[in-house]
Amino acid sequence: MIRTEAIPVMDGLMIRVTGVCSGGRHEGQRCEGLGVSTLVVTARIEAFGVGAAMIDGIEQTFHEYPRFYDLILC
Repeated sequence: MIRTEAIPVMDGLMIRVTGVCSGGRHEGQRCEGLGVSTLVVTARIEAFGVGAAMIDGIEQTFHEYPRFYDLILC
């Protein structure tokens, strides 16, 4: 499972994708795994809108990060 955060910064929107474990055997414990960040510049947000720019940033993060499965299989 992944958690996605969008943080407004001076140059645009920082997209942070973090692997999150939902806990062993539904015990309610959570742990955080690896996290990757990317920047979506303001020009892309203005061109595509916030929602599409966030999706583009998440896709860009997964293309740039070679260990994609480590994030979602925490």
